[in-house]
Amino acid sequence: MRDYKWCYRPNAISDSEYIDMTKDCKKFKMDRGYNKFKSSKEEKKFPIAYSILVYKSAEQTERLLRAIYRPHNVYCIHVDAKASESMQSAIKSIGKCFQNVLTIENPISVRWAEITVVQAELMCLKKLYNSTTKWKYLINLTGQDFPLKTNKQLVKILHAFNGGNDVDGTPHKRPIAWTEYSWRTEWWRTNSRKGPVPHEVLITKGSAHMAVSRKFIGYVLNSKIARDLLYWMADIRVPDEHYFSSLNHSPHLKVPGSYKGNPDLKPFVSRYKIWWTKVEKCSGTWQRFICIIGLGDLYRLADRYELFVNKFDIDQDPLTLSCMEEWFYKRNEEKTDLNVSFYKNLPFVKNHV
Repeated sequence: MRDYKWCYRPNAISDSEYIDMTKDCKKFKMDRGYNKFKSSKEEKKFPIAYSILVYKSAEQTERLLRAIYRPHNVYCIHVDAKASESMQSAIKSIGKCFQNVLTIENPISVRWAEITVVQAELMCLKKLYNSTTKWKYLINLTGQDFPLKTNKQLVKILHAFNGGNDVDGTPHKRPIAWTEYSWRTEWWRTNSRKGPVPHEVLITKGSAHMAVSRKFIGYVLNSKIARDLLYWMADIRVPDEHYFSSLNHSPHLKVPGSYKGNPDLKPFVSRYKIWWTKVEKCSGTWQRFICIIGLGDLYRLADRYELFVNKFDIDQDPLTLSCMEEWFYKRNEEKTDLNVSFYKNLPFVKNHV
């Protein structure tokens, strides 16, 4: 993956061009390659749901959708209410071309580190759970993610999870003040201490990303315990990195697929990120201590065990996304089979509710 001579930056596609192209849905899907890859019987029997939260770039969102799209899967896209009207119109126009691409009609304004992130996620989770597609697993994404595994590989991996949830979380190595006090905004902490955590939930913090079973989402949407925890977490800092994680690491609640072991000893494979450290290098740029992937970082991705990588930015570095995209489509054409023994032996697979 170090030779990038075969990739190039295609012409950018504006919001208005997407609106115009999607007036003829059949032609749009053909021209954009949505029918490029056929699905196996195994894939069709194991539909995947995707929740996608985006706030900018209809083009990058559409290219992510195109990479993960299969007719038997189901997708929900929440476009931040702060996004431009043209972007919102473009995404809605794209969604109307697919029966299995759902969009949120009345999206909310999402603010990082606040409860609105969880609320936007829940809007999509509810829409997906109530859809006619009886999907097996759900993966949540942002518009700046991109797949490392093909749909065929994802099906094998998620099947190997055997009902377990890949949700990051640790009760340690987290700022305790984030959950001991009420917060008004990302940076405004009050002096008001939080009351006791409901239902003796173990508070853990992890990534907001996850790959979870349908039953887990059913619990999140229908359980009074989950609702009570959501209410309690409404004014903590970064609730999206605590809410799903805490539900998944409180085995006494009997949440489907939740982890029964020590959270600190469990690897996390849903997402690969290059985090800022004194030794870690980033050939792109750093944003909130996370590397925006550059050309010089792509060689690291080919043999990763993770399912998706974060993050790309088409505005800062369009060529890198194009190279990643070309590599991914070549991977779809490969006939080599995936060895799932690594995934079958993950702690959360062998030790879950």
